[in-house]
Amino acid sequence: MEYYVWIIAAVIVLVISVFCAMCVTARVIYWNTLTRKKKEGWKNQGSDNPELREMYDVGTGYIKQFADKKIDLHTVNEGFNLYAEYYDLGFDRAVIIVPGRTEGMTYSYYYAKAYVESGYNVLVLDQRCHGKSDGKYSSFGFNESRDVLKWGRILHEEYGVNSIVLHGICIGCACSIFALTNDSCPDYFTAFVADGMYSTFYASFKKRMEGFHAPPFIVIDLVNMYAKHYTGYNMKVGPIDVIPKYSKPLLMLHGEADIYSVPPKAVELFEKAGTDKNQKRIVWFKDGRHSRLRLKDTELYDSAIKSFLAEIVAEHTADKK
Repeated sequence: MEYYVWIIAAVIVLVISVFCAMCVTARVIYWNTLTRKKKEGWKNQGSDNPELREMYDVGTGYIKQFADKKIDLHTVNEGFNLYAEYYDLGFDRAVIIVPGRTEGMTYSYYYAKAYVESGYNVLVLDQRCHGKSDGKYSSFGFNESRDVLKWGRILHEEYGVNSIVLHGICIGCACSIFALTNDSCPDYFTAFVADGMYSTFYASFKKRMEGFHAPPFIVIDLVNMYAKHYTGYNMKVGPIDVIPKYSKPLLMLHGEADIYSVPPKAVELFEKAGTDKNQKRIVWFKDGRHSRLRLKDTELYDSAIKSFLAEIVAEHTADKK
């Protein structure tokens, strides 16, 4: 009898040890990937990755020609100091480019060209816990979405912008769709361009953990536990839950080789969007990878945005007048 007691005790100790190890692993993953370690971190300038470096260099090279049009902006929302750059090119329309996680305003220059050539001013921003802006914890777009609405009010009330398009990349898509489906979202937010929109951050992050050879089973739910503790939000809630409420023009840009925002989920998001079928488009990039679509095929990327703005958004905004 005593023999079995020792076996049971050993099993219990083993289970507890394994669980504690998973908790430690989850905490390390959370702190290393979803929190900012120092002020002005997460701005993605001069990355060692050759592709990211090319995107950054192309973007900064392009925006230099509008240096005399740049307005440095600062606002405070919910106690956080937030910073952005606004390129006022004299139009009454603007795009707000909402970058992905760890990416700052300077990285967003890369996506501006199609909008400038379509007659849009450009606002690029440092989200909470990115670059110059305050904050430590990423909330997967939930809190950040209210900051985007604040920037939109500034453009409308202080700079006379009457039509705002949100252009999101990865987690920036979640931020954008949360803003656009917020009950307080004004009508002058007129359209949404989504580059690599995922269904939930949980699903996307699970794929990343698999890529890092980290054990996703249980650990990711422990990561989510930490996320809910520090931010109040659940990684399992995402664009898939709110996009049925969205009814304005929608352009989805998606890669067939995207392993983080997988194509079947992109199709599901597209089909669930409340937008009229004549006002939504999805453009596929053969062999396109996550957050690398414009780099893969710049001409297709920019032409898709230009035609969307000219053929769908212009008609939609005209109907609203």
